[in-house]
Amino acid sequence: MGRDFYGHEVFSVGSRVTGRDLAALCQSDAETLSRTENAQLAVFTASMAMAAVWAAENGPPSAVAGFSLGECSALCAAGAVSLEDGFRLVQKRAEVMQTACKDANGAMSALLGGGQGPRRPSGSGIDNEQIPDSLSYDDGTDWAVPVNYNCPGQTVVAGTPRGVAVLEERCKASGGRAARLALSGAFHTKMMNGAGESLKAFAESLAFREPAVPLYTNLSGDRLPAGTDIPRHLEAQMTNPVLWQTCVETMLAAGVTQFIEMGHGTSLTKLIKRIARPASR
Repeated sequence: MGRDFYGHEVFSVGSRVTGRDLAALCQSDAETLSRTENAQLAVFTASMAMAAVWAAENGPPSAVAGFSLGECSALCAAGAVSLEDGFRLVQKRAEVMQTACKDANGAMSALLGGGQGPRRPSGSGIDNEQIPDSLSYDDGTDWAVPVNYNCPGQTVVAGTPRGVAVLEERCKASGGRAARLALSGAFHTKMMNGAGESLKAFAESLAFREPAVPLYTNLSGDRLPAGTDIPRHLEAQMTNPVLWQTCVETMLAAGVTQFIEMGHGTSLTKLIKRIARPASR
């Protein structure tokens, strides 16, 4: 992960701030990197190193957005938080989410096709009446809800293992497929409430500024409003769905014509191509 950038200053800054050898972490085995407390630091480090190299050659981006954890990278790339505080924020986020995974038994699954797909929610968060029955379940004990509106025909759901299994079967029955994710938590749901509160309390000790470029947020799919209470925003972003399709559509409507993915892999590039094929990448 990010091996071409191991010598970059971002790795040195992050290692000093977090007390961890981040280049060594990025070279860890899959089992080590699958742990939330490791994965988030590694992804943030690689993403910020790539972004720094790109910005040095091209200047600042005209707009930024990030998927889930990537919103922390977007805040940093937009100048809303320093690189040092960005590392502190991500390290804390990873720690509290890892704890939440230990304390609660959650599951996540990607539902593909089967007549379902991301709706276009408006405003911050999702209203119950906007969630189709095929994408939600609650019997009073087990439950599952949509948490990642990725692109047409692809929605990730999360909740209790049995609740997620019910939605997987519904998807299959309607002709779709379901892919259980190798995660032990139900991210972006009420299972993260405690983690969100802890992150907000920690973030209040950090210094935030207004983003220097437009930042499009997962929480609403729209541009982050001026004067946003960022610690409170980060809490809400951890416990509400990721409106990625809406983010991309809003950016396109605002005049964005080219997307460049900063991070390990090409997952977001593939999603963007399904949302808007004319986009450059």
